[in-house]
Amino acid sequence: MIFSLSPGNESDFTAGMKLIQDSIFPDSVEYLAMDKGYSFYKTFEVCEKKNLTAVVPPKKNFKDQWLYDKNIYLYRNEIERFFNRIKNFRRVATRYDKLDIMFSSFILF
Repeated sequence: MIFSLSPGNESDFTAGMKLIQDSIFPDSVEYLAMDKGYSFYKTFEVCEKKNLTAVVPPKKNFKDQWLYDKNIYLYRNEIERFFNRIKNFRRVATRYDKLDIMFSSFILF
């Protein structure tokens, strides 16, 4: 599992794009499912360079709506459930740990 911690005042998109660009994906990974926060053309460009198919629903206000595989997008729910589960721990939700290494180790634990 690869993740990064970002400041609370920074967009998830910035950190997410950096993670995608810096990561090495195995050949068995073909799709990358993301939420609507990543529905930008830059997302498709970055994924294309990594030989991945971005599965992102378009925002409703986009003029040019694109198609995406809804069956693959449903698997994103597993990740959302993981984050909801770890947020039930008060220590994670309120970020008691001052050091990033301690916070990261608790999440991995």
